[in-house]
Amino acid sequence: MRRLAVFGLYNRLISYINQLENLAVLLADLEMPGWRSIVRHATRTTGALVIGMEGNQPISEMYNLTQRGIRLCVQKPIDYAAILAAIRNIAA
Repeated sequence: MRRLAVFGLYNRLISYINQLENLAVLLADLEMPGWRSIVRHATRTTGALVIGMEGNQPISEMYNLTQRGIRLCVQKPIDYAAILAAIRNIAA
């Protein structure tokens, strides 16, 4: 049952990304099931800046996030002021 719920969530997220015409930034929780597919879809279909969020699992040590299209990875809980500053620095 959990697998079906995750698949449904994945489909809804992909559908939502497809509906957004001007997606500028995507915050991806790297502890969420299916994050790799969602990030791959977003990087292939949008010009969005993809920012990963990780918690206790060292996802950024396990994967080459830059190669997957993630431009920045931050620790949870996130500091929104730091995210905004990072977005401004990357966009400049």
